[in-house]
Amino acid sequence: MYRIDDAGELLESVNHLMIASSKLKHSNFVLSNAILDTADGILKEVEDSKIKCDEDKIERLAAEILKKRRNDLTVFERDYRNIVRDNDSLRSYTLEFTTTNQCNWNCEYCFEAGCNRHTYLNRGKVSIIIHKIKSFLNSPWFAKNLDVLKLDFWGGEPFINFIPIKRIVEEFMYDERVIFHAYTNGSKIDPLLDHFEMAAKQDSISGQKILIQFSYDGQPIHDLRRRDKDGNPTSKLTLKKAFITALRGIPVSFKATLMIKDFDHFSTAWDDYHEIFGNFQNYGYITYSPTIDYTQDYNEVDLRKGVLKDQLMDIASKEVDFYKEHGRFLLSWFSKGSSLCTAGRNMTCVDTDGSLYYCHGAMYEPNNKDFCFGNIYEDGFANKLIANHERFFMCNQSTPKKCQECVADSCYRCNVQKHRCSKKGEFMERWMDFTCMTEMCNYFKLIGEIKFALVKAITGDI
Repeated sequence: MYRIDDAGELLESVNHLMIASSKLKHSNFVLSNAILDTADGILKEVEDSKIKCDEDKIERLAAEILKKRRNDLTVFERDYRNIVRDNDSLRSYTLEFTTTNQCNWNCEYCFEAGCNRHTYLNRGKVSIIIHKIKSFLNSPWFAKNLDVLKLDFWGGEPFINFIPIKRIVEEFMYDERVIFHAYTNGSKIDPLLDHFEMAAKQDSISGQKILIQFSYDGQPIHDLRRRDKDGNPTSKLTLKKAFITALRGIPVSFKATLMIKDFDHFSTAWDDYHEIFGNFQNYGYITYSPTIDYTQDYNEVDLRKGVLKDQLMDIASKEVDFYKEHGRFLLSWFSKGSSLCTAGRNMTCVDTDGSLYYCHGAMYEPNNKDFCFGNIYEDGFANKLIANHERFFMCNQSTPKKCQECVADSCYRCNVQKHRCSKKGEFMERWMDFTCMTEMCNYFKLIGEIKFALVKAITGDI
């Protein structure tokens, strides 16, 4: 039989050709076909050699093919890296739907607590919503400026009102331009698993059709802060539902919240996530990505920066071994990640009554009307999204110099919170006032300092 030992490089390049062809299918159809033809030609030569020759000669012919194609493949492998890089930054837009404000849990830090303005996204109007989505997705502006539309589901616990999600997934799962994402505590996911599994099998320009993000804080934090309405711990249920979802072939991820008073448990929570990584690494890209609770008044709490530093130092010592084994960090804070928020520019959130907001955090602000720009049921929905994109695009193009020079190359800059805290006058000035939350900046400067020391310890360089 044909051995691939000496021809492995050739076949790996063929595989890359196939992947690149698929990724370029919509953005550059001619180049996609040309790449596919190249892959087909190489495979045909390999197949011909298998038919015509004995095993030793096959190996020699494979080497000859590789030599003949060497220049083309060298050029391609260089371009392939660029194709992958470009695909990672596909032009995307997120349209997020709050299916319900209701939740069956009682998380201590929830910034939606007491929000009962509306109950459900109207199931009787889902056909209208689908029509509105299509008006944007099929617009000439979308074709020119975007590649991917992400349909996101938010709550409350979004799966409590699962009928609209089912219908939207059914309608768009076969469109390669559309991907799906949902936030969930996992408790109500069962009625949607069949639809999500079917969606996961469909093609997508971005490579991954669907991702379900489970809210999990790591132990012992999770069971301290995320309890159900009766006060019962929820960690086992969340992890059980996440594993059931993953076994169905549906990609999963996890997201955590870290309250200041829980800094003491930070390193222990990392240990829990390390165990989760071992259990789930074959089912998704698992990281420990905690968000420091930024919705409180920092003037009224002990910032506990010293505790955070001690915990981070302990985590960093464990990250050394994790990095050596896996080539990356488990704690997302140690990875570069200071991109500008897409809220307003490439994101719109639809509340249960159809109101349009710049992001889901804006819906729960006391002055939420300042962040509302229409309703999905009104005429001109697509034009509203386009006009809003252009408005924010003009103002949201660069990182302030002070941030560029900051040691914190990983930070999380919530525009809604900046707008709330800023002392500036105009809306966009407040929206883009990245340095007005000094306490958060100090946290991430500390993280940056420890990260640089960690990287240097691992690689000898920064």
